[in-house]
Amino acid sequence: MPFEHGKIYRKRAEANGNGGWLVQRAIRSPSHCDFTLDEQINAFEDMVAWEQGGPMPGGDDFLDEEAVAASNFGCAYSTVDRPGLPACTPP
Repeated sequence: MPFEHGKIYRKRAEANGNGGWLVQRAIRSPSHCDFTLDEQINAFEDMVAWEQGGPMPGGDDFLDEEAVAASNFGCAYSTVDRPGLPACTPP
């Protein structure tokens, strides 16, 4: 989805008192829904563990303009470098 929609979704969740139930992860990808199998499995397993009483999964802050502008934004949960995008570098 367009990144701006993720920001809108976050704002709406928070406005409705549900921000604590939303974890968003940026995946560095130029295509729509271009998630690797590993990225999907990692997110799903983290969500299920949370639902079963585990810790809230980590995510990315879509509303932090400084974080979004950083060269490594979206690298934390991306499992591969994609053609056409700068490679992720360790923080």
